[in-house]
Amino acid sequence: MEKSFWWKFFSIMFLINLIVIGTSSYLTLRTREYQSDIQINFPLREGWVVEIRSDQTALLTAASSEYLYLQKEGSLDPQDVIAAKPSERPVNYEDDTYFLAQETVLNSDWIVKESSGAEGQLERFQEDTDLYVRIYPQPYVVTETILMITFVFLFISFLVTGLVWSMT
Repeated sequence: MEKSFWWKFFSIMFLINLIVIGTSSYLTLRTREYQSDIQINFPLREGWVVEIRSDQTALLTAASSEYLYLQKEGSLDPQDVIAAKPSERPVNYEDDTYFLAQETVLNSDWIVKESSGAEGQLERFQEDTDLYVRIYPQPYVVTETILMITFVFLFISFLVTGLVWSMT
């Protein structure tokens, strides 16, 4: 095969990798915003920040099949932690364990320190309460995710390259 064939092949593979890495990273890491006047359900991912805004006190409930805890952003005080405790499983819940945490919150940012498949819910206590939740990844989560996606797609690219090479 000619040198120009391989040059074109690797250029195309590089562009495809950039597009796939960028698209995957965006879809995985994009900020999500939720707004309601009754209740909001949202995922809790380890290393993500949960920004809660409400004009009145609201109830934050976090549930998971494994232990989870959230810490107030910028605080090292042990009282600024929401930790889940083992709880009675809801009806039709399939896992053996169930952890639940409930806390009243008002305009605070929480970092999900430990979590696996956790869900959060923000509920109003009183009528005429506007609820707003924004979740976004911390910088180290962005770096880890982009590196992981990059390595996976580079590995796939090398496999495709090896396959094309062996066919020539």
